[in-house]
Parts: sequence; C-alpha cells; structure tokens
Amino acid sequence: YNLERIGDYAHGIAKLAEDKPFSKSSLKATDVDEMFRLSIKMISDALESFEKEDIHKLQKIFRKDEKLDKVNKNANVLIADLIRKKPEDIQNLLNLLSIIRRLERVGDQTKNIGEEIIFYTEAKILRHSKKKDIT
Repeated sequence: YNLERIGDYAHGIAKLAEDKPFSKSSLKATDVDEMFRLSIKMISDALESFEKEDIHKLQKIFRKDEKLDKVNKNANVLIADLIRKKPEDIQNLLNLLSIIRRLERVGDQTKNIGEEIIFYTEAKILRHSKKKDIT
C-alpha cells in the first residue's frame, strides 16, 4: 500500500512539473531540490534496510522525514512571499506548493515502510529465538 501511494505522489508531482518550468530562485527558496534528494535517499535506505534486515539504518529515514516535515511546515509562508514578489507566477508557485506537500507525504509513506520493516525484522528475530529456546 505504501509503495502504491508513493507511486501516486510521484505521478502527481510529474503532472505538476510538466507545466511551466520552475524558476531556480523559487526552487532554492523552498528547498524543493533538497526535498527530492531526501525523499529518494529515504526510499533507498528503506530498501537497503529491508534487504540487509538492518533496522539501525532506519533511524536515518526518521531523521530525514523530520527535515521534510520542517520544509513543508515553512512552505506556506515561503510560497506566499514568492507570490507577493511575482504575482504573475501564482499558478506555478501553487504547483510548487503542491509538490512540496506530496514530497512530505512521500516521506511519511517511507517512514511507514520503515516501521513495517522494524516490525518484520523484530518478529523474525523473535520467532527464531523462540525456536532456539525450545530445543
């Protein structure tokens, strides 16, 4: 389910981004590039954590999600300021705000995947340790 939602968000981001290109100044002011980088790294870390059954790597995911939350929290003020400076770019900036919201949700979904990996890994360890205790 979480991966499907991430795919839905990615599709929505692609649709919003296919309109008019965003200015470099608005991308920099809103940290959208950093949000993309963090989101991709979170998904990569989750996959690696699952493959290696390394729940300690998941701490990085939770810290990155906090950064995404922070950017998202500041987005309204930043976008409003950019709209005041360039009202002719309102549609483009509102699209950028929607992308920020979706990237934050990608972080939430990835964090959910991380929590499921923890549950899976700990259950597997517990299951194996119980078998050892029986013998």
